[in-house]
Amino acid sequence: MEENNKKQQAVRLVIVVVLAVILSLIAYRLSPPANAQEDATPSVRDLVREKVKEKLDTLTKKPTGVVGTLQQITDKTLEIKTISNKIQLVSTDEETKFLQVIKGKSKEIKFEELSLDQYIVAMGYKNGKDVIEVKRIVIYDQSPIGIVRNSFFGKVTKAEKNSLTFETLNKESQTVKTTSKTTTTAKDKKSGEQITLQFSDIKADDRIIAIGKTNENGSFETTRIHVLSEKTPSAKPTLAPKTPAKPTPTPLEANP
Repeated sequence: MEENNKKQQAVRLVIVVVLAVILSLIAYRLSPPANAQEDATPSVRDLVREKVKEKLDTLTKKPTGVVGTLQQITDKTLEIKTISNKIQLVSTDEETKFLQVIKGKSKEIKFEELSLDQYIVAMGYKNGKDVIEVKRIVIYDQSPIGIVRNSFFGKVTKAEKNSLTFETLNKESQTVKTTSKTTTTAKDKKSGEQITLQFSDIKADDRIIAIGKTNENGSFETTRIHVLSEKTPSAKPTLAPKTPAKPTPTPLEANP
């Protein structure tokens, strides 16, 4: 009797051991290795490093924009002819927003609705390949700006009747046109106050700031020229007082 009980206990023990081994094998097959889990789950350090890199990339990019007319559409890249007659490449992606303004009212459009010769304003970030990665594009039914205000600084090399030629800080020669509406100002030598000059008071080697507007054809119209050198205004000619004309005597006054 005791021998039978011992045999039964031994059989049960063997069965338990076998079941334990089988369950262990099944669990091992179903669960991935520890190193696989580590590879599948990125560490906190990797996540932080990625976020920091994204932030640095954003900070190093400088926002920029371009205004002109759409010249060519290639896949997701556009060629824009700027107001200075230069070609600027811009690239779009799935995050780029497209708007169209017609008679002052705007609506959202798709990339496929763009067409050549449209007035366009593209805003985004310039990458290292001199291509603007645009985030927003606005299409206009007419020129969004008739003029673009600008200014130049430099030293006068040639002063003519209706134009000034000067050398900029980049050692480039720049010529601007003047009109009867161009205002010329400077600092008075004596009083130190700002005064108005005659255009002819500007001489070679004067350092000036030319302020004006660039038209769509690329020409620069000067509205104001400020001379940084102290000046003495030209003396304005003094007109001699007019002598009142004597009245012509009547016949009665001539023959009393």
